[in-house]
Amino acid sequence: MDIYGLPEYEFQWGLNLTESGLINRLQERLNDTSTYLPKICAVGDSHSRYMTRWSLSALNLTGMFQNVGSNWPDANNIESKLEGMHCERLFVQVGQWPASFQTRGHPFSFGKYHDQVKQHVQNILKTLENNPNGMVYLPTLDQGPLMGRIDNCSDWRTPTMMDGYSFLNQMIEKELNTTRVKYVDTNFIIYPLWDGHVDWQHLLDDARYRKTIYMTALMLGELDGLDLD
Repeated sequence: MDIYGLPEYEFQWGLNLTESGLINRLQERLNDTSTYLPKICAVGDSHSRYMTRWSLSALNLTGMFQNVGSNWPDANNIESKLEGMHCERLFVQVGQWPASFQTRGHPFSFGKYHDQVKQHVQNILKTLENNPNGMVYLPTLDQGPLMGRIDNCSDWRTPTMMDGYSFLNQMIEKELNTTRVKYVDTNFIIYPLWDGHVDWQHLLDDARYRKTIYMTALMLGELDGLDLD
């Protein structure tokens, strides 16, 4: 039995540039010491760490960004975690643990998630006060397989819950009303291969690679002028 999803799957970017061409652009940016490369920080737990550790390595982009560990929306401690790191582009992924078994039966309500993530982002913005080009990105939450913990109601990371948290990320962007915070819709990458990772909690490698490519290109401005259907 094939447990790895759809072997005939072929992803379509909808860009007037091939995937390999986009990767080449990013590799050139990383290796070109004559041009400015802003420091990118991935704030979160394993979904950010896997992108930093595994996806960048597979794409020959090691060093493109750095992981900042943050399991939860942690407004009280995020400033100290970022102190001295000089992050300029930060993408924040702290929505997995609030809906997971880690809550010990008390997943974050939509209201609690909204309030805590909003304050988390506001405190990150404080670290960028002296950087006029600093940006915070809130991507769509990653979907995960319908594992046994969901079936027995000890984990709540269902598609509906993750979509709800993603909608709240959009609300936070609108409420903060600043060009420094941007919601990023990655569902066009996640939805086609959302349910299939062998550990039952993360994106398939192919989906994670493409999300890493897209997020990196977006934060570096490499998507400017490319058509995305």
